[in-house]
Amino acid sequence: MILRGVLDEGVVQTFAERVGLQDLGEPENRDATTSRGWKVDDGLELHYGWDARSGRGFLQVLGDNQADAEEIARAIEEHFLPLSYDQLLSMFRNADSPQNRAQATLLVGLGQPPSFDQDFFDCILDALGDFNRDIREAGLFAASHRVTTGMVPIIKVMAAGDPDDDVRDIAEMLLEICQEEGMA
Repeated sequence: MILRGVLDEGVVQTFAERVGLQDLGEPENRDATTSRGWKVDDGLELHYGWDARSGRGFLQVLGDNQADAEEIARAIEEHFLPLSYDQLLSMFRNADSPQNRAQATLLVGLGQPPSFDQDFFDCILDALGDFNRDIREAGLFAASHRVTTGMVPIIKVMAAGDPDDDVRDIAEMLLEICQEEGMA
């Protein structure tokens, strides 16, 4: 769930305290993402994250029981009103500049549904094949949230010969991850 505007960790922390969630400890920093979690119930957690590349906060509900996680996610959605899947796709499709398209690409990758979705996949593939290097780079970061085997061929092509050195380097790193996971 991608949060709207400038809802930061403090807003989520206040919400978590108000509804009695147990703090799971100090925030964790990985690459360009910071996250913090709260225990909702046994086997069920709420996580807030900040993605530095997109400049957006996001929420995830993780749980052993899918039905419980979905119930909590619906309640969280009602409270925070995150961007919907349709809104994320619309932002990508209607982007009116390379900068807005790159930003929308990052959000599509970060906010894609938990299971495969053809529309989100197509947006990321479009970004990976864009003529603009910033959009291709955003496409690689978007793909990195959930690489599928259908993305691997274009990532290989980018790693082997993208005209931009930085984009090529990012593609090479992502391809290495794909290889480690047996996808390439």
